[in-house]
Amino acid sequence: MKTIISALALLSLIATLSCAKDVTAKGPTSFKAYDKNKDGVISEEEFNAIRAQKMEARAQEGRPMRNAENSPVFGFFDTNKDGKITQQELVEGREKLFESRQSRSNKGNKNR
Repeated sequence: MKTIISALALLSLIATLSCAKDVTAKGPTSFKAYDKNKDGVISEEEFNAIRAQKMEARAQEGRPMRNAENSPVFGFFDTNKDGKITQQELVEGREKLFESRQSRSNKGNKNR
């Protein structure tokens, strides 16, 4: 389990550090793509704009986001509640999401 979490953290960090600026329907969005004004943090406006772009891209592919209302909001990542998401907060939030999904998946497998 720790190996999986470590691998996810590494992949998340690589994606976050990626120079790709395009928002795609699949996969995590890089920190740089979120940080449109290049001030080193993600504002709530920047976060919501990218989230809307991802949802639109998926809809155009005919794959609207299921359970979009349950996807994490800005406050989930802004753990210190300062109105900004740092690169570290984004990585830690993604790790937390992965762990939560793994836990739910493991519970579902035990009930079979």
